[in-house]
Formats: sequence, structure tokens, C-alpha cells
Amino acid sequence: MINLDKSDFKMSVFDTVYYFNGENVTAEVYVGLNAPEKFHELFGYISMTVKATARCHPDDSYDKEKGMQVARAKAEGRAYRLMRNELIRRWNTALDIMETLAPLKASFIEKAENCDEHNKEYVHRITGDVF
Repeated sequence: MINLDKSDFKMSVFDTVYYFNGENVTAEVYVGLNAPEKFHELFGYISMTVKATARCHPDDSYDKEKGMQVARAKAEGRAYRLMRNELIRRWNTALDIMETLAPLKASFIEKAENCDEHNKEYVHRITGDVF
């Protein structure tokens, strides 16, 4: 059993690129999910690129630095929402797979147990040994 804590999962921003168009600033962030190795073995590594734009209101004065901060904050917020949705999608897929495999696992275990008993009886008949 894997013991995980919510602190084991963290989204990291690996790179940010800014685009400037008049008084609009667009931030493009490349993010990835830092998670325990076992998680990546089961679900794969999750990364994505997300864009968001900060637009200067006509009544405000343009400030490039504030525009960059707002655009990045909006992009990171969008990235967290998309990452959450992707995690939920992958988790639900895993649950569906487990639900499908559970009866097969139970059937195999039952057959394996029956086979083990059958083999013991067979060996006993052949050799006369008691187990």
C-alpha cells in the first residue's frame, strides 16, 4: 500500500514566456506535477503549457511589470484548474480499470487456489505422500 499525503503533490512552473501586444501581456507557463515515483508509474508524468492574458483597462495606465504579474497569476490559476481536472480524469480511469479487473482477479485467485488443491491431491495419488 502506498501512503500519500497531499503535500506529496505539487505543481511546479518550469518556464514562463511573455508576449506583448500593445497594452496586453500574455504569459505562457510550462508546468508539471511533482508527485511520488509510484504515482508516475501508475499515471504517467503530467505536464502542460497554459496561456493567459492580462489586458490593460482603458482607464488605467499601462504598467509592464504589473501586466506580467497578472498574466502569470492568471495562467497559473488556469494551470491548477486544468491539472486538477487531468488528475481527476486519470484517477477515474484507474478506478474504472480496477473495477473491471476486480472480478477477473477474484476469478484467477479462486482458480489458482483450486489448482493448488488439485495438484496436492494429484501428487498424493501418485506418490502416496501426505501433505
